[in-house]
Amino acid sequence: RIKLYRLIIRCLMFRDWINKSLQPVRLISEETISLVKKLIQENPESFEYKDLLNVIYYNMSANFAPCWNDGFNRCDADYLIGLEYAERSIELRTELKSNNKSFYMAYWAKAIHLLFLKRFNEALDSFKISHEYAIKFSQENGIATTINPNACFLFLLSSGYL
Repeated sequence: RIKLYRLIIRCLMFRDWINKSLQPVRLISEETISLVKKLIQENPESFEYKDLLNVIYYNMSANFAPCWNDGFNRCDADYLIGLEYAERSIELRTELKSNNKSFYMAYWAKAIHLLFLKRFNEALDSFKISHEYAIKFSQENGIATTINPNACFLFLLSSGYL
């Protein structure tokens, strides 16, 4: 069911349909999250299920972000939901000891929701943290950490928001 729900969410997000609303996306997502949490309860040491939950949280945060030309009309309530998903993803990424790129993405998602909620100081803090992870990622991979054509996209994007 989890794979089916994730496919349905993807279709709802990226296909045209009448009266597009994020409500069914959220309802199906929450059901998917419940199923994965149940699997985690049954298998508390499972990295795989915790990482799946992390990915779902991040993807849902991205789905609720205002950076897609997807036909959804978003409002503050949607940004709050997206922020909550981003924060849950950050918590799991911390527990799972995720890599710098993963933290960059999660903090950037948190920041974009804060920005659209007009919580500018908090957004700036999250963008700065995201940028720090972009720098670490770039350094680990021998990529420039100055703004130039050879710089990593993560670094360029986070630099632009700062």
